[in-house]
This record gives sequence, C-alpha cells and structure tokens, in this order.
Amino acid sequence: MPAEDTKWKPSNDTRVTIEEEKVLINGNPSTLFRFQVGSAAHQDRLTDDLISQLDLWEDHGINSF
Repeated sequence: MPAEDTKWKPSNDTRVTIEEEKVLINGNPSTLFRFQVGSAAHQDRLTDDLISQLDLWEDHGINSF
C-alpha cells in the first residue's frame, strides 16, 4: 500500500488571513517564508494598494521583499 501523500498542494482557493499575531493558511497556523506579491507590478492601482498596506504587513512580521 503506497504511503499517504502529505505534501502541501496549492489550490486556487488558498486563503491567507491574519488573526491577531498569527498567519493562517486555510485556517491553519503557518510561518510564511518568501511571501510573494508579484501581481502588484501589473497595475498601478495594485501597486498603490500594496504600498498602502506595507506598515500593516510589517506589523504582522512580513518585512522584506
């Protein structure tokens, strides 16, 4: 019998949320490494939205690009 595949698999409905000081992925606590926001460069509005949120992101431990 093959071993159960326990590797995390991304999906189109993955949700990243912040609850107090915790980062949750699909409701599960997680530590984010290499969180990417590459789509922000495609439209000025998205870039402006990203920049306006940087202080909030830093408050939750996301502090580098």
